[in-house]
Amino acid sequence: MSSLDTDGTREEAKIVRSMIEHENILLNNRIALALITQGFLIVSMGFFWDKSQGVLKLITILGILLSVSFWYTFKSTHRAIENLYKTHKYCKPPIIGDKESKIKILLIWNFLPLVLIGFWLAILLAIF
Repeated sequence: MSSLDTDGTREEAKIVRSMIEHENILLNNRIALALITQGFLIVSMGFFWDKSQGVLKLITILGILLSVSFWYTFKSTHRAIENLYKTHKYCKPPIIGDKESKIKILLIWNFLPLVLIGFWLAILLAIF
């Protein structure tokens, strides 16, 4: 009887899959929150564009800080998923799909915060 057939291993795999699914849901919610927050800041910036340079600078700095915070949060969530995957010994069938991405910078949790940070820095430079 192989290790795939043992009830303990199958039950453990279900638990780990459930934990990974939960972390994925949290990551998706955090990405949505980041996009909504950044959209709100961009609309606010458009409203104050001709009115107040001080408020524009504040919004821009807030956008940068939030982007850095979201980047850290996304990376933490991804690390939690990786730790769950690495600590689980059951690997056939795989717990998660393509775990070996070739270009990691293009993964949404890496790419989105960098684009937003670049956007806010460009706006900050345009204001000064």
